[in-house]
Amino acid sequence: MFAALVRDNMEHLPGLVNLLVERGQLFEDFAFVFSENDSSDGTKAYLNQLCRNSSRFPVACVGENFNLQKRPSISFLAQMRNFYLREINTQPMYEDYDYVLVFDADFKKERFLTSEGLTDSFSRTQEWDVIAANGEHFGKMWDAFAFRNEKFDMPYRPEDFPDGIASYWPTILNIQGKYEDGPLIPVHSAFGGLAIYHKNILQGLYHNTSSEDCEHVSLHAQIQARGGRIFINPNMRLIYDD
Repeated sequence: MFAALVRDNMEHLPGLVNLLVERGQLFEDFAFVFSENDSSDGTKAYLNQLCRNSSRFPVACVGENFNLQKRPSISFLAQMRNFYLREINTQPMYEDYDYVLVFDADFKKERFLTSEGLTDSFSRTQEWDVIAANGEHFGKMWDAFAFRNEKFDMPYRPEDFPDGIASYWPTILNIQGKYEDGPLIPVHSAFGGLAIYHKNILQGLYHNTSSEDCEHVSLHAQIQARGGRIFINPNMRLIYDD
């Protein structure tokens, strides 16, 4: 299954969907679940058309309009991501799917995941419960906020950083590295623009909507509490340079 949070993503979303449909041929079956809010660039109309006209694979469009000019907080992102998790966790039509691939919807398809990177991760499914992409942004780790490991597991709480997230950022950037191809890297949390989950590890779990720390961190903490194993795959490279 492919899942994404979307808003005003018409520049890249159709190309990404077409690419993921190609990648989906690697599997016996696949489906899309999109959580959308307040788009004004045609994204909603595109998703509605995709939901109506797709006969080759299931497409679900969930979410809600809040009449917002922008997404106001991390907790709001968690709320929106829970729309697709609720769909996946509660709808009987998804019971036979084994994996959920969550992706950022604003990557250029030319810089998106290669089939080789995807195949590499699926060739070792017994080793992980969650596997995150090796996201890169101008030579640095992409989606730094989602990254936590044994050396750095400091939560972001606004009350601890009076100057805001800008005072938290230098610490986390100093901890992180750029990963070259190699073995899987154990982490407490990572996303990198894309992560794949064994679907059963997500059952009944949702993002924490009362925290301003990265929404991925709370979900991954619950997964680890279940004994889930989380890794970055350096060979599953994803480039976000513009």
